[in-house]
Amino acid sequence: DGTSLGVEIRKKLNSAGVARAQAMRVSRRHVMFKRESDGFHVVDLESSNGTWLNGDRLEPNREYELSDGDTLDIADVAEATVRF
Repeated sequence: DGTSLGVEIRKKLNSAGVARAQAMRVSRRHVMFKRESDGFHVVDLESSNGTWLNGDRLEPNREYELSDGDTLDIADVAEATVRF
């Protein structure tokens, strides 16, 4: 299957000094990353505050292929650039 993240992201945000109220915008099971034969994929797990890939909001429960250099925005709180 894949690895779902949310609580782990909240912990990282808190340790980076992000206010608890902001970090709580990330759902407990917010996003999942999967490794498939054709590469890596991301899935929004029906999060309350959304996930964006390169500026486009992800449709919940749909897999999106990730490419090197893609930008992920999680709940308008955490942003990451994909690197392989």
